[in-house]
Amino acid sequence: MANAGNGKVLLVCWDDANWDLVNPLLDAGELPHLGALTHQGVMGDMVSSWPLMRPMVYNSVATGKHADKHGVFGTHEISDHGRSLRPVTSASRRTKAFWEILSQNDIPCHVVNFPGTGPAETINGTFVAPSFFKNIPPNYWDPFDLPPECVCPEDQLTTLQPFLTSLEDIDHQSMSLFVRNLDQVDPTDRRLGTLTTLVAHTFSVHAVATWLMENTDWQVMSVNYQPIELMGREFLRFHPPKLDWVDQQDYELFNDVVSSAVRFCDLLLGRLLELAGNDATVIVYSPRGHVSPQQLPQGAVPPGPRAEASVHRPTGIFAMRSPTTRQDELVHGASMCDVCPTLLRVCGLPLGRDLDGRALDDAFSEPLPEVEAIDSWDRRKPERPEPVPALEPAPWPEAMGFDSRYAHKQALRIQLEHDWNRAEVYMHTGRGFLAAPLLTRLYYTNPFRTDMMIMVAECLFQNGLGEEAATVMRAFVACHPDTPYGRFMSGMIAFREGREYEALDFFEESAKDDPSYPYLFFYLGEACRTAGYQQRAIQAYGRAAQLDPNFVLAHLGLAKTHQLAGDHEAGAEVALTALAVDFANPISHVVLGQNLLALGDQERAKQAFETALRYAPEYAAARECLEDLTGNADSHEAVVDLTNIASTRASWEVDDCRMAIHSARNDVIAWANEVSKGFVAANKRLDTYLAANATSDTDQTDATGADISSLMVRPAMPADLPQLSWMASHAIAEPYEHELFVVHGRDQEELLGGLILRMADEVGHTVIMAAHSLSLSGMLSAGVSEDELWQMLVRAGIARAAAGGAQEVTLMLSQEDDQAQSQFLQQLGFEVKKREKMMTMGMAKTSEYCQRVVERYERRHAIPDDVRPVKMKDLPMYKVDRFFRGYFDDGIGPKRMELDTDISLMIMKGDEIIAGYVGYVQGDMFLSTRFAVAEEYRGGWATSLLLWKGSGCGYEQGLVTIGMYMDETIFPGMAKIARHMDGEEFPGTTTMGLKLSAPWHQDQGE
Repeated sequence: MANAGNGKVLLVCWDDANWDLVNPLLDAGELPHLGALTHQGVMGDMVSSWPLMRPMVYNSVATGKHADKHGVFGTHEISDHGRSLRPVTSASRRTKAFWEILSQNDIPCHVVNFPGTGPAETINGTFVAPSFFKNIPPNYWDPFDLPPECVCPEDQLTTLQPFLTSLEDIDHQSMSLFVRNLDQVDPTDRRLGTLTTLVAHTFSVHAVATWLMENTDWQVMSVNYQPIELMGREFLRFHPPKLDWVDQQDYELFNDVVSSAVRFCDLLLGRLLELAGNDATVIVYSPRGHVSPQQLPQGAVPPGPRAEASVHRPTGIFAMRSPTTRQDELVHGASMCDVCPTLLRVCGLPLGRDLDGRALDDAFSEPLPEVEAIDSWDRRKPERPEPVPALEPAPWPEAMGFDSRYAHKQALRIQLEHDWNRAEVYMHTGRGFLAAPLLTRLYYTNPFRTDMMIMVAECLFQNGLGEEAATVMRAFVACHPDTPYGRFMSGMIAFREGREYEALDFFEESAKDDPSYPYLFFYLGEACRTAGYQQRAIQAYGRAAQLDPNFVLAHLGLAKTHQLAGDHEAGAEVALTALAVDFANPISHVVLGQNLLALGDQERAKQAFETALRYAPEYAAARECLEDLTGNADSHEAVVDLTNIASTRASWEVDDCRMAIHSARNDVIAWANEVSKGFVAANKRLDTYLAANATSDTDQTDATGADISSLMVRPAMPADLPQLSWMASHAIAEPYEHELFVVHGRDQEELLGGLILRMADEVGHTVIMAAHSLSLSGMLSAGVSEDELWQMLVRAGIARAAAGGAQEVTLMLSQEDDQAQSQFLQQLGFEVKKREKMMTMGMAKTSEYCQRVVERYERRHAIPDDVRPVKMKDLPMYKVDRFFRGYFDDGIGPKRMELDTDISLMIMKGDEIIAGYVGYVQGDMFLSTRFAVAEEYRGGWATSLLLWKGSGCGYEQGLVTIGMYMDETIFPGMAKIARHMDGEEFPGTTTMGLKLSAPWHQDQGE
């Protein structure tokens, strides 16, 4: 054992801590234990690679490897031959974590609350999985069951269970550490209950960890504390300085919660340090941090790991102390993959050559004993339990083919998300050539993921494929021209075409709200540097580097701007920072060499140019600098192209990448052709299938539609988005729940129509269909009438729904539509499911009337105290949609992108929605497309309260009328109120449905 001191190693993770939160408290002397540790050792940033998803990041911490090696790409994985999902577990890791390697070498260790683990693993010590702490007992005397396999060895379970802190143990004094004016908080405020639970959770983790340290033999202890992460989710918005959109009273009550979470962690650290001893090696770290409060969304963060990752930054904290570390110094370049190899080296173990991280040798004043590396620690089988392995999903052409099953869509969604994440890992670890063909397939087969178009364009640029990147950006701009990213991409197109000042305007406008997008600020810096605005360029590059410390080009832009300004010391220092991120980047060596040359250090400059040529023999700028240096004493300002890192690559590398992308495009074309053939074959057998579904009174005469053999139905592609306009907005909002197909002449590019299919439930039992015409002139050229095209699309939609396993297809018609459409649907077997009428009422009159009704209920104390109105913008979209799905097949309805979330209103009772209406503004009218009241609250105060608050909000915004679609058979109370308001009735909508009882795949017996 080569470890110095007493041989003990303490790993303490403060989840989601960053120096922006920690430093002000350190400077004020409020973190005495962390302060002492940093004075006795080293400190610096810990940097993680995108995407910042919790399971991906922490598995990299545990293994020292990136996600493509450890195999975890999200929160769930695919099982059952690609048909279903299961949560990621410890068994999902394809490589060993540090505790497995330590145990394999007979080093006793404990692991407590490490994220992304479970069931508890067999190690040479005690493993306490996060599930052990998941449920906080309300008290000690009521029965309380723990999840299975949460502690290993199992005989420790009964020993550790008493250390779980109950809610009853968290007294007023404990809570006042976090909320200074605790007595002013409403005792029923759910946030108080949330905070109490988080405090109890942290005390439980600490109690278990300290008991193990005091009462068992150990050499390595790893413990993860979560108060900063968990409290940050709820209370970071209240952190000083106050944000304009934060309520003043809430700010005064909760503005110290997050800082108190940091102090809490320091208090607990003090006890750990005492137990570990002064001679122990101690590492305090966090691989990522919260974004600043100014960058938080005003509403709730939507569910899902990618959305959760979006409110994090790639920099956390790193501090280390041991008897042999340097004292009171900074350490540079620590990454999420460096914890594992550093720990192994401290423990005297060899490193595997397959590790992506490195041991932080430069943090030590004395070199660690040399131990010869081995190929891998994975040659020996791990001892953790191995459930049924996660099976590889079906090939994507099959998973997305015409016959693909709706029941497997959730698994397909995970498969696609994993591929997006895999591509992002490749990009941010210098392997863009692997990401490019993968992203090309994803981009063309998932055109509604416009949020990912940015990553696709970045990747193409990085690989020297500027024209291909511009094509992607034009498609994005066509869909989102007025968004920050749309303006950014407009600026990129202008910048590439030499319109620098126009590009600068676009970039400045896009950066106005300071989005968390480092590439925007990098190119803003490029535009400013080109235009001669050096100080603004320095600010922009600095912001890009702050958002992503791994972003080499941002550091290089900053170094180059300092160089142009004559500040060569700053230029050389920043170039060294870039090399700490990626030593193999030849541009960094050239920029370093140029600044060193200007400082008169010719020898080190020569070494920098030679190193650049070693990594990129064809790099012209490096060769010019070296030739000039060796030929005479004058400096030669070779051109360094920062915007195109591929300029350092050989032309054959760019050509290979282009060929890989071309091959991927051919795969996509072949897939689209197969889907189109599926529609042709399905149309031929559809009449037989409908006859098998038909009831005795169904008349199917003349329901076959026109001859459309000259037309082609295929999946929508990115190039189609500008023509699809508003149709695509629904699919963009929920890309995995929609399928969008287009129809055009076989020899034409102009789209004639579009077909949208949307799953109304997770397994696609009910599919909602909408068919639209797009070009009357195109139909005229193709010799097809609008009615014929609509009928063709309806038939195509039925065929696809049936092939996907749907049990019902629904379609909504306006009551003003041609009766021929309704007749055609009836001939196909459709029946009327629902008729809604639309009524309009005066906004002010509705508000006044409903207010009087509510006041009568209030005087009788009939309205519960925990009832409150909440604007839709302040609730997660999924929660609102889930409420409306109890009353409507399509939840909040089709126009999701157009909903006015400031006027749309929900009535909450506790944490549950009991009533709500959503809609959008049309002129001076708020048109409510969905209105629902939970059955137990109908006929009372809930409907009036909803209308009073909602119409009052609309009136304040200058609206005159409220319009509502309503089904009187479901909500008679609403119709009664509308008539009392002298509501005017207008034609509404009719929903028709077709039951699909016969199996489409007869040979499969479905």
